[in-house]
Parts: sequence; C-alpha cells; structure tokens
Amino acid sequence: MMEKQPRDPQEAIINKTMRNTIIYKCVFLSVAVLGSFFYGWQTYGEAVGITFAFFTLVASELLVTYAARTERFLGLKKEAFANRFLNVSIFVSFLILLAVIYVPFLSYMFSTEALAPFQLLVAFLFSLIPILGAETSKLFFKDK
Repeated sequence: MMEKQPRDPQEAIINKTMRNTIIYKCVFLSVAVLGSFFYGWQTYGEAVGITFAFFTLVASELLVTYAARTERFLGLKKEAFANRFLNVSIFVSFLILLAVIYVPFLSYMFSTEALAPFQLLVAFLFSLIPILGAETSKLFFKDK
C-alpha cells in the first residue's frame, strides 16, 4: 500500500474506477439473484423461488466479504481466510440464514420454504456468481 501514489485530494471519493467496479459487481449480483429466483420458480414453484433468491442474496453478500478484503486478485489463497473473527462471524450468519429457512416460526415470518439438500446446493452455487464478479472486477478495473 505504501508503494502506491497517494490519491489526488480533489478527486471524488467514488471515482470512475470505483463507480465502474460497483456497477460491474451489481450486475453479477443481480444476475445471480434473479437467475436463482427464476430457476427456483420455474422448477419448484413461487415459494421456493423466493427462498432461492433470499438465500442467494444473503449468502453471496456474506461470501463476497472475502473478496472485498483486498484490491488484489485472491483466488483461493490462504490469506483470504486469515481473519478468525470474520470466519466465525460469517459462519454464525450462515447458521442464522439456515434458521430463517428451516425453523418454522422464522420461516413463517420471512415467508421462506424449507429447501431440500439439492435445492440448497443449487442456491449456494448461484451465490458464488457475485464472487466471480468481485474477483474479475479486480482484473478489469485497476486504479492507475
């Protein structure tokens, strides 16, 4: 970080590079959530489609945290998981997400349907799409 030139104090906080990165990541998130909903809705019905979209949105936001930790391309490097507190927080958040889907009074409050293991796997795979977007954005939109 010390080798980078300091940014111009007159430059906007959200510069062109950051704006393009945000738009790029939002496109991947939108594709994942809408694709997940559409797949669940067409294959299993509306209630499961809504649950697919909910799971994909929450899980992808939790997982993209690992990609947001650095401006460099991470791939699956060990340093991505070095923060124990972050790992525990994300694990607990996933448990809460699963509780919202599988605990009856919570699923009623959030209007979710219990997913079969295969359905959960498919929704999880959809939630990996935004990570792909976050990591590839690092390759396309580097600060000069």
